[in-house]
Amino acid sequence: MIKRSIPPKAKIIWGARVTKELHGTATVMAVLTGVESAFLRKQQKRLGPIKLPF
Repeated sequence: MIKRSIPPKAKIIWGARVTKELHGTATVMAVLTGVESAFLRKQQKRLGPIKLPF
């Protein structure tokens, strides 16, 4: 499903984890590079440094 929705030159790195603790389910992670997103193209407002309470 992901591969059909991205440009041909984009790279996909797949990862999966199957353990007994997941009780028959799997956790899957996909890292995509070379993909453009309208969200990423928006101008982001920089807020500056954040002061930590410690």
